[in-house]
Amino acid sequence: MAGWKSGVKVFTDIVNAVYETVSDDNVRERLYEQFIEIFEEHDIDSLGECFGIDPILDKILKESGWEFDDEDDEGDLLDFGDLENDDQ
Repeated sequence: MAGWKSGVKVFTDIVNAVYETVSDDNVRERLYEQFIEIFEEHDIDSLGECFGIDPILDKILKESGWEFDDEDDEGDLLDFGDLENDDQ
């Protein structure tokens, strides 16, 4: 899918907004479960890069079979700054 390399950035932006806004752990857990399902249905392949935002998300990612991954496909550390101008 063209342009989906920014999926992790979109996912982390959403999770950050939820983490900063929703104080109820149970609500965040239900939301994260739904987000993961939606993003997986759209073939995101790098949710392992999303660990460390919220311990609740970390738990759900582990339960869903994701493992921590802080490198891109070429083995370079991820830099989301490069994704800012993908639309141009």
